[in-house]
This record gives sequence, C-alpha cells and structure tokens, in this order.
Amino acid sequence: MGLLAALVSLAWPALHGLHENYLLETTARDIVDCMAFARSGAIADQTPYQLVFQAGPASFRLYKTTTQDPSTALIPVSGRWGREVRIDETLQLQVPQAAVLFYANGDSGPVELTLQSRSHRGLVIDWSGALGYASIKESVPS
Repeated sequence: MGLLAALVSLAWPALHGLHENYLLETTARDIVDCMAFARSGAIADQTPYQLVFQAGPASFRLYKTTTQDPSTALIPVSGRWGREVRIDETLQLQVPQAAVLFYANGDSGPVELTLQSRSHRGLVIDWSGALGYASIKESVPS
C-alpha cells in the first residue's frame, strides 16, 4: 500500500491539472452553447432572450422576455439553460455586463468573457453579436 500511495502522490499534480483544464474548457463550451441557443431561440420565438450572469457563486441562466421589450418581466427558458448553471468554484468568470441580450433579428452586442482557473490558465470567449459566432482562445497573461 505504501508504493501505491507514493505513486498517487506523484501523479496527483498532473491529474489535478487535467481536471482543472477539463472544467475550464467544458465551462467555456457550455457558455458558448448557451449563447448560440439564446440567439437561435430569440430568432425562432421572435422575442428577446437574456443570458444573465450572477456573481458569488458564479452562475448563469437564460431567460426570455414576455414582450418585445427586454426590460419587462423575464421567464426562464425551458430545459437545461433555464435552470441555474453553476460555475465550479475553482474557476473565476469575468464579464463586462451582468446580462447579454439576444434580439429576434439575430443580433446581440459583442461580448468578451474571461474564465480563469486557480493555476492562472485562462480562456477568453469572444462572441461576435451580429454574426452569432464565438471563438474560445487562451488568454494572454498581463
């Protein structure tokens, strides 16, 4: 048992780093998928959708408005994105605004989000609002 414990203690940093990278990349992909779903839902329903980000603990949820005015009452969309999606506490999400609006004409403003892990590896999600296209790239440390 002593040898097994020694091997696990040697492998743990690598395994922990793999798990952290997995969390970072899957969370970024989830946010991009939710944004794409919001854009297509807004077009299909001909009503604005809002992706709302919450701080501490970090999470996001997708809503649609009950009218064409996005400042009116919001109702969660049905399915996965209508429930609160919590971001793992080992990750830090930086967003320039608390909500991203997706309009019935397919437009939304451009948004740049940053996800960062405890090991300081970061990913930038760059959403091109008018085109409905997202890119995920490594963030450059400053």
